[in-house]
Amino acid sequence: MRVVMFRISEPEFEAIRTACEITGARSFSSFARNAVLSQTSASAGADPVNELQSRVGRLEQSLQALHSILRPRQVRAIASD
Repeated sequence: MRVVMFRISEPEFEAIRTACEITGARSFSSFARNAVLSQTSASAGADPVNELQSRVGRLEQSLQALHSILRPRQVRAIASD
């Protein structure tokens, strides 16, 4: 296994951290690894059906994570009315 390191700005870090939370990534490293590997498989001519299934799966995870973040806020807003 190899270690890859790169520098990012503070705004880039915050954007990636937010994306990690929304997608439910296990860690910052896991999110970065998945992002890089998804780009390399797409550019290497991966099977389009598998790529689409993978993207839909990630989209579903993102929507579930977003729902879990927003749902408590919605409940609190309703309760305060």
